[in-house]
Amino acid sequence: MIDLEELLEEAIEEQGDIKNVTIKNAGLYYKDFEKTGFENVIFENCRFSQCDLSGCSFVNVSFHDCDISNSRWDLAYFKKCQWQSVKGVGCSFVDIIIKESVATDCNFQYSNFHQSNVQSSEFTRCDFSHGAITSSRHKKMALSACQIVETNFFGTSLAGLDFSDCDMSGLIVSDTLSELRGAVVNPIQAVELAKLLGIVVKE
Repeated sequence: MIDLEELLEEAIEEQGDIKNVTIKNAGLYYKDFEKTGFENVIFENCRFSQCDLSGCSFVNVSFHDCDISNSRWDLAYFKKCQWQSVKGVGCSFVDIIIKESVATDCNFQYSNFHQSNVQSSEFTRCDFSHGAITSSRHKKMALSACQIVETNFFGTSLAGLDFSDCDMSGLIVSDTLSELRGAVVNPIQAVELAKLLGIVVKE
């Protein structure tokens, strides 16, 4: 079995990257990854608890059935990555960049995506409830059947995002509601959003 902690210590000491490995059933706690790069790596059933992965880069990396809750990923870079059934509750993803990536059946409740930049990526059946996606940017981002309940989008334009098959309620936006301009919603969601304007919709 590959020892992730040993690999990480070696990469940090040699200022190199971790490449071309599959890592299973690893558990790291309160570990600083010190901006290590990962390329062509598969993580299966791994746990990173309250670890610091700030500034790390991930290229063609897959996370399957992992628990990364309460860890820091600030300023991390992801390209062509996959998240499958990942638990990422209470994570800090401030200033991250995500490109050409896919996340499916992931739990990101209470996580902070402030100033994130997401490009050409898809999120399916993911839960962003009670989190913050503030002052962020997106281009060619797709959401499908996601949970977006009481999520803070202050300062993030939602133009072009299709929420029509998502569970969306209690959004937090600015007083001007400018973030909502251009968002695609279904009729039921439109009634919910009308409440932000103080409009009472009579059925």
